[in-house]
Amino acid sequence: MPDDGTATEEALAEAAGLRLAWNRHRADMLDAIRRMDALRGSFARPADPAAEPSPPYALPTRAEREGRR
Repeated sequence: MPDDGTATEEALAEAAGLRLAWNRHRADMLDAIRRMDALRGSFARPADPAAEPSPPYALPTRAEREGRR
């Protein structure tokens, strides 16, 4: 691993299976990792760990698909 302060970032890319992207687009990968790090605390975590982050989705009923709501 290089000694330029990117060892952690390289390990993250490796763990995510992005070795080829890391080798070919290192500056872009570093930018993406740093942006994600900056946004990490931007979203409130729900008190209930089982809570869904968005409403659950369901397939429309046959009547809804045919426009007979």
